[in-house]
Amino acid sequence: MKRVNLKQAFHGEPDMEQEGTGVSGIGPDEVTVEIRGGTLTLRVPSAVGDDQVIDRKYLDQHVEAVLELEDGSELSIILSEDRDGVDVRLEKPEQMGREQKNASRLAAEKSPRAELE
Repeated sequence: MKRVNLKQAFHGEPDMEQEGTGVSGIGPDEVTVEIRGGTLTLRVPSAVGDDQVIDRKYLDQHVEAVLELEDGSELSIILSEDRDGVDVRLEKPEQMGREQKNASRLAAEKSPRAELE
């Protein structure tokens, strides 16, 4: 993770009231989080070849990015012309483990083998 105070990073006209240690910790920071991996999902017409999928005209219709962050969290961002705004979800590693266990337990309870036991 990389953090930079935006006031300190600004390289414009010098102003001692807005720069230096006197304003350290004041104002927003820009934080860059490393991405370990993820997926990008697009919706395209059936006739579009694989080599033509990454195109601006399809990015405007539906984009879903699922990113694995450096702390193991999963960030989902969905942009779609069908929706108003952006859908953003964050799942912490401990939440994902619990949900996977619950899903596995529910699947086991619904399996035909569970009915036989």
